[in-house]
Amino acid sequence: MQRSSGASAVVLSIAVLAVAAMTGCASGTAGTATPATTISTTASSTTASSTTASSTRATTSTGVPAADGFSITGLLADTPVIAGPALISAADVETAIEDAGLIRPEGTGDAFLTWLSDTAGVEQGSVISIPWPDSLGIQYAAQHDTFAASVGFGIPQVDGFLAVSAPPARVAVLDGRFDPDAVTAAIGEPDDGIWSQPGEDLTTDLQHRLAPDELGRPVRVTGDEAQLLVTLQTKAAQAYRDGDLGSWSDVLPVAEALDARGVYAAQLWRAADDTVVGIGLVVEDGRSVPVVAHQYADAGEAEQAAAALDGRQDGPATAGDVAVDGALLTARLEWAPETAPAVAWQLLARQSPVLG
Repeated sequence: MQRSSGASAVVLSIAVLAVAAMTGCASGTAGTATPATTISTTASSTTASSTTASSTRATTSTGVPAADGFSITGLLADTPVIAGPALISAADVETAIEDAGLIRPEGTGDAFLTWLSDTAGVEQGSVISIPWPDSLGIQYAAQHDTFAASVGFGIPQVDGFLAVSAPPARVAVLDGRFDPDAVTAAIGEPDDGIWSQPGEDLTTDLQHRLAPDELGRPVRVTGDEAQLLVTLQTKAAQAYRDGDLGSWSDVLPVAEALDARGVYAAQLWRAADDTVVGIGLVVEDGRSVPVVAHQYADAGEAEQAAAALDGRQDGPATAGDVAVDGALLTARLEWAPETAPAVAWQLLARQSPVLG
C-alpha cells in the first residue's frame, strides 16, 4: 500500500515510541520483547461455536479477583506468570481515547496511522500515551493489515491490554471485541482450545515476518469474544486455557498502587533482584500526569529512597508527594503541561532517578 509523506511521518513517530519502550531498563534488556484485509472497528457479534476456543478457565491462583472494568491487577489475574526480568505494559484503551476525544477510524489506512500516532502521545500537547505492545505489531504499524489478516484481529478491536515482555517469552492479554470465526479463518481450527500457527515455538521464518510476528515466529492464540491471549509459547496458552497461571505476588503491590491512583496506562519493570518499579499516567485537566510506585526489598530501603526523592528533578520531571507504606514508595511527578506524555515510558526505560 502506498503511503503519503504525512503517513510516513506518523509511522516514524510510532516507531520512536516503540524504540523507547524497547530501550533497556537498568542493564539495557528491559523492553526488548523484541508486525489486503481491512479491519472493522467492531468485531461481529459471533456467539460461541465450534470454532471458538474454550473460554472456561479455572480460578486463578494469584489471589486477585478480576475487577469490574480495567485494572492492572485484574488483567494480571488472567496472565500466565513469566519468570525473570520483565517489562509489563498495560492500558485502558477505551477510556484513554475517550478522555482524549479520539475516534477509532475504519480500516488501516492513513487515518488509522494518524489515530495510532495520537494515541502514542509522542508529540507535545498530546493528551494521552498508550504504550502499545510489540504483540500488536506496533513497530510495523504501516503493515497492520498484514498483521490482522494473519490472526483475524487487530488494534481496532482492542479495548484494553496487559503485555509481558521477557525475551524470548512474550504474552499479551487483550480485552475487546473479537470474532473467533475470523481467528479460525486466519489461523485454522483451534486444537483443544488453542489456535496455533504452524511451526515449533520460537522458530523464526522470515518468509512469514509480520504475519504477525516480526521474525515470523508462530503465534498461539486462545480465548473468546471478550478476551484473547496471544503468545509465542504453547505452554503460556495452555496455562491461560487451564487457569494454571501462577502468582504475580512480587508485582502486585506496585500494580495495586497504580490502580489506586486511577491510571489509564502504565509500565512496570521487574528487575533481576525482584524489585519492581512502575510508572502510570492519569488524565487531569486535559493532560496526562505521571505517578510512580516502587517496591523495595524492605521498608528501610524504601524510607531511605523517599528521603532523597522529594524534589528531585530529571529533565522535565520533578518528584513530589512522596509516601512510603512498608517497602512500597509512591510519588507524583510534575512536568510542564506541554510535555509529551510518552516521556513517561522513556523515564522508565532509562531508570530515571525520579522513579526512586
